[in-house]
Amino acid sequence: MKNLSFSILLFIVAFLLSGENQAQTDFRKGYIITTERDTIQGLIDYQSEIKNCKICVFKNDMDTQPLSLSPEDILAYRYNNEKLYVRKEINNDSITKLVFIEFIVNGIIDLFFYADISGSFYFIEEGNGTLNYLKIENKIASNLNNKNKNYYFNFKEYIGILKIVFKDNPELYPLIEHTKLNHQSLVKLLNKYHNINRSKENYELYVKKIQIVKIGLSLFTSLNSNKINVYEGKFDVPYEKEYYPTFGITADVMFPKFSNNFSLQLSGDIGKQITIIHIKKIIIIQI
Repeated sequence: MKNLSFSILLFIVAFLLSGENQAQTDFRKGYIITTERDTIQGLIDYQSEIKNCKICVFKNDMDTQPLSLSPEDILAYRYNNEKLYVRKEINNDSITKLVFIEFIVNGIIDLFFYADISGSFYFIEEGNGTLNYLKIENKIASNLNNKNKNYYFNFKEYIGILKIVFKDNPELYPLIEHTKLNHQSLVKLLNKYHNINRSKENYELYVKKIQIVKIGLSLFTSLNSNKINVYEGKFDVPYEKEYYPTFGITADVMFPKFSNNFSLQLSGDIGKQITIIHIKKIIIIQI
């Protein structure tokens, strides 16, 4: 049986093209700040959080070759009206390294975000330049209830650090107790702090809300062709070549919070196929 469907062929082509697009870069308008504090406008590859904290891929325009810039090469870079990354030396679990760190809140107290293959991390900086690492530490409690077992629990060390940083505003302590280590919760805390201290004029938020999942819908139609040949012994059963339309919908599911170069495409269609068969009567005469 031979079954040729144009819709399947189109799906395969679309899949291959989407795979090619996913491998491509996503350059957006932005600028870099050199070690001489010069600002250079251009295009910056919009990468994942981990890659953005490691390297900046920059080019002057679409016709030039991109440059891979490390924290040793530039002071900062930013996508226009979006994320800002600055060069900083961080101490993460007793490991000191020079990295790009995302600048989330710029104010009396600053908030930063960093990500690598081991996880995501937040840092808060006071006016004196002290960079505090906000973390949850896994602790072990042994021999609880006189049982020879080790129990693991999460010690929210960052809660204590936040209370020290905001010690001049104890009215924030109830909010700190419910603060979680994510963008939304920490920005909410710093926003309230700057409102209390009436310092909104010195407050700038460098991030915008990014959807976790974004879905785009589109309709499509296709014309399908089928031709079937069935052979039975010495005789073949002829079927007419047939055409029939299908109608469908495609859902393009994107995950902008994690990557702008990855998407999942789902599609479904419906159509009606009618098969027409011609049967010939064969008379055998014996002599």
